[in-house]
Amino acid sequence: MNSKADKILIIHPEGNIKNNPNLYYFTKELVNNGFAVTVFSHHKPQIYQGELFDGAELVLYTDDKSYNLQTRLKLFKHKFSFIIGVDDGIIDAAQIARILNLPYSFLSYELFFDYELEKLNDPYYSKIKRKSRIACKSINFAIVQDEIRKEILSKEYDIELDKIILMPVAASGVRKLTRTKYFHEKLSIPPEKNILLYMGWMDEILLKRIVDYTKYMPENWVLVVHSRYKYQGEIPKEFNKDKIYFSLDSPIENIDDLGILLRACDAGFCSYQASFDSPFTGDNITFIGMSSGKTTTFLQYGIPVVVENMNMWDQIVEKENIGFVLKNLSDLSKLDTLKQDSIKENCFKYFEEKLDLINYTPAIIRNLKINKTLSKINTFAYLEFIGIEIIKIIKLKIISCMP
Repeated sequence: MNSKADKILIIHPEGNIKNNPNLYYFTKELVNNGFAVTVFSHHKPQIYQGELFDGAELVLYTDDKSYNLQTRLKLFKHKFSFIIGVDDGIIDAAQIARILNLPYSFLSYELFFDYELEKLNDPYYSKIKRKSRIACKSINFAIVQDEIRKEILSKEYDIELDKIILMPVAASGVRKLTRTKYFHEKLSIPPEKNILLYMGWMDEILLKRIVDYTKYMPENWVLVVHSRYKYQGEIPKEFNKDKIYFSLDSPIENIDDLGILLRACDAGFCSYQASFDSPFTGDNITFIGMSSGKTTTFLQYGIPVVVENMNMWDQIVEKENIGFVLKNLSDLSKLDTLKQDSIKENCFKYFEEKLDLINYTPAIIRNLKINKTLSKINTFAYLEFIGIEIIKIIKLKIISCMP
């Protein structure tokens, strides 16, 4: 890492940067523009984290409070110039920014709604929302994906509209790859079959719902369901084994490897259905908009999309002729229309003009407002932080020693 470059700290508790096309390539764009980046994330043994790339490093914390205190104290010794807090990472960002006297911003991927938190009556997430709103009071700017989510972010987190910059969840650059038979060979799919690919988070509710969809697909099409992470749930007992195939062991460790999957399909299936059983799966899903990374990634690779329950995407898909909207299950009979070369070219064109990350990063970089004069540590805030963390560690040790 270039020691002379301005250093940016990105706090990303979720830890899945290599499965987030937007954050991964946004970090790359920062590096390409001369910044050195440290991504501070929670260690997640169930997903591949590994190292990043030249100019960026991944620093992980764990559930061990003693280890975490040491890790954070080491961070304080870096000469950072700016901090970006991702989702609830804004809470840590505000605290560290106060200690190091630094400007900071908020990158929002998930939206929590007050009325949903009240219904769920979950004190943990209510506390996260409250702390996040407070942390947003002193931000330089915020980033969200589209105009609708911008209005929601402003209202729910008390952020002035003119402080919010747009950036869809998308990577940079179209990917024009040669078609392969990867899924046909891996899953023993007849070579003449076309593939409609669903990729992303899987659960039993989703699987039970989309298994029935295959009844409406043309005979020359099959559905492949690929799990974003290793799936350990139940597969529906009754399904048409000639029409739906499950890809449960992912070869993907990095977003750069997605071509392995996407060059092996003919269309992408993007379906969302809010369940309202957690803050992540309520109106955060209803208003998915430009935060749907799977949709933008299909288009990046020139893959036409079938979209369902995706509000603003309904109009986009029809207007731009980049797929079709699944209004009724019988619409799946139209899959053969997606094989036209003109639709594939429309996908590339729409991605380049409306989604490509490089269209949005200049405005963000202009707003970083790097302070070339390195600030001194706020001694009071520093000592306060250490004192609070030590008290937490002592309490945990006392509890662990109790019979």
